[in-house]
Amino acid sequence: MFQNEELVAAVLGHIDSLRDLLRCSAVNRCWHSASKILRPTTIEIPGIYGVEECIDSDVILQWLQQKHQQQYFDRLQNLSLSLSKSAAAVDDVHQLAACGLAILTLAGLWPLKACSIDGPFDVYQIAGLLPQTLHHLHVKVDADHRDYHKIDICIFQRFRSLRLLHLSAAERGPIAGIQMRFPMALPNLRHLYLSPWPFKDNGMLANSLPQLTHAALHVHATDFQKYVKLPHIEYLGRQLVNLRNEAVQMKVKVAADSHLNCLVLSVPENVKLDLCLDKSDLLYQIRGSGGIRYVCSPAYLTRVYQIPKHFNVL
Repeated sequence: MFQNEELVAAVLGHIDSLRDLLRCSAVNRCWHSASKILRPTTIEIPGIYGVEECIDSDVILQWLQQKHQQQYFDRLQNLSLSLSKSAAAVDDVHQLAACGLAILTLAGLWPLKACSIDGPFDVYQIAGLLPQTLHHLHVKVDADHRDYHKIDICIFQRFRSLRLLHLSAAERGPIAGIQMRFPMALPNLRHLYLSPWPFKDNGMLANSLPQLTHAALHVHATDFQKYVKLPHIEYLGRQLVNLRNEAVQMKVKVAADSHLNCLVLSVPENVKLDLCLDKSDLLYQIRGSGGIRYVCSPAYLTRVYQIPKHFNVL
């Protein structure tokens, strides 16, 4: 049964999960030999699964190093590394983070196009270690792992081909007072999703992200209108943030000739908002306990009946 190495390798080549690959490579000598000639394009690297089926982090790292030396990952394009559940199950999170850091160091030598990182990582280390070939990057970090007082998107500047960036923290409520800036350019970035950090534009957003078409951000209420005016923007998801105690009165206008097709907006109670929506085919959803007044809105304007996944900012 399945004693031909090439046939076995063809079957194993459809497996993405590291857990399943390790199990299959331990079936017999033929399957173990077949695993050496694999050239996967996608792999999911988890941490510890639980008491019943525990995979030690050192075993994972040793296996990855061995396969790397065998050029096992010379065609790898998609990497998923998730250690968040592991961090909740181990006593020494630092050891787990060190293992994850070693994995990221190896990943920096692989020809990755897309990468998803989830766990007790330092976002600056992630930005410095991953390969410059990335097109899509999804990072979810533990907010308690480091004091993220200020994060600049310029740390991702080395990824000149980056088209999608999704950066978020563990779901433990919004982090108040943090700012994110764009002092340098990401010329090919089209999709940007940041949460739950309030984002503060330094006046260079249009120049730094000239191709931006999709964005979902927590932004300061007084800065919102400038995003509507971005030259290529098509989809906006915004969680307005007002860190001041006093109420803010603001007006947002979407002109009839705007490129904007979809607007999802959440308004806090201390923001009074006047909406002037002149584009007849604009899909929108506006929610909030604050004062929202429609100054100008055609009767045939439609609401969003299905919010795109990344724009569900509420």
